[in-house]
Amino acid sequence: MIEDKETDELNEEVPLENSEEEIEDILMEEGSLDGDESEVNELAEEKSDEEQSDGQEETDETTETPVGEITEGSEENSVGNTETISDSLSMQTATTEKDTEEVKEDKPEAFKLTAPENLDEIMSGICMKRGRKLIYRPNEAIFELSTTVLGTDKSNEEKIKIKNILDAEIKQGVKLGYLDKFDGLKTSELKEEYENDVVYEFAEQEFKRTGLFYDGKKVKVYVFDWDMKACHHVGYVSDESAEQLIPYLMDKEKYSFDVSGIITGGKFKKFIKDEESGKITIEKGNDGKLGIELDVTVLNRKD
Repeated sequence: MIEDKETDELNEEVPLENSEEEIEDILMEEGSLDGDESEVNELAEEKSDEEQSDGQEETDETTETPVGEITEGSEENSVGNTETISDSLSMQTATTEKDTEEVKEDKPEAFKLTAPENLDEIMSGICMKRGRKLIYRPNEAIFELSTTVLGTDKSNEEKIKIKNILDAEIKQGVKLGYLDKFDGLKTSELKEEYENDVVYEFAEQEFKRTGLFYDGKKVKVYVFDWDMKACHHVGYVSDESAEQLIPYLMDKEKYSFDVSGIITGGKFKKFIKDEESGKITIEKGNDGKLGIELDVTVLNRKD
């Protein structure tokens, strides 16, 4: 009885190793259709290799920069490049503005009339109309002279270009209404009056007032501003004319002087009529000879 009991206990013990049939069942459960134990081991090794490979890929994927970060970085680079371009354009604009300012600084200022330093001396010795008007009959004149002022194409005693003085006086005269371009005539009127002829822009019109000054050597000519507050040296009379004028200028208190400064030369229009068609064409020009013609009349003092 005792032996049977021991046998039954032995039969009830769990075997340490599976039987061949159980191994086959296990293989079937693992998904293998017909593999032995060595194949199982091979499959296990392959699975281990795959897991390692997957782990490595996961590691590689983890170390890669996310797409979002790359895009953001690109945007930052794009913004940086835009800012660089913008800065470059700003610098270029600033440079251009600076160059423009330098050009403006280099541009000479417009000429301005300024009274001579010795104005008081000139005013005390100049010979001109003493009043607003000098009324006289032609037979009252004791001396008359018409002459061209010399040196209007040069600089005066103050080293100022006389042309600049004449231009400035003319512009001021037009602005104040004392002078009119082409005597205020319209083009149609000029065509009728100056057919096949030349008409100057301001020729035959007069400056506000002109005076003569004898300095012991030459007779200087001065033109006054339109407000009569200052005058400017604009040339000389010829030696021959000066010789005739000097006796009167030296004894100026005895005489009255009617001195007119008449504009000559400068810009002009030429009206040319075609003989066949009768059509008139206009040519514009500038002879570059803007100057002054003097008309001088000396009287026994009456003003």
